[in-house]
Amino acid sequence: QAHPQPGLCPDYQSLDPKNGVANCELGMQLAEKHLGIQRVFDAADLNNSHIDERSVMTYLSLFTSKTDDNLLEWVRGKLPDFELTGFGKDWNSGMALAALVDALQPGLFPQCRKLSPKNAKANIAKALKLAKDKLGVDDVLTAEEIADPKLDDLLMATYIQGF
Repeated sequence: QAHPQPGLCPDYQSLDPKNGVANCELGMQLAEKHLGIQRVFDAADLNNSHIDERSVMTYLSLFTSKTDDNLLEWVRGKLPDFELTGFGKDWNSGMALAALVDALQPGLFPQCRKLSPKNAKANIAKALKLAKDKLGVDDVLTAEEIADPKLDDLLMATYIQGF
């Protein structure tokens, strides 16, 4: 389980942005050695501007604990009417996502409490659009992915961290 360790790269500000591959290599070495985060691609891939965003998200999600208690507690604080146990199936109906959007900007999604779980994809699609357009949260997951009972909790947690 990765825990933040400030100071692993105290001279990060002196790194040359022109040495992207070397910088990525250093970061990946530090992550592997000190945080136990395995590589899922090499430094050149990470530095490539054409890398698949989903691959980067998957790698970065390894930096957060699967049971990121702080994030879950933050969400629970915003959504006291929901019994959220994690970042998987609890989000499938779109109701929690819609309520989170409205909680962060009251009145943005006023009908969120009247949504039906039977309209999961529509609920999620509207919440994703509002989150992107009004809150600046990139919609890195689709409505279909969030509605899927096999929703990857790490990817969903990574998305929620964008709020």
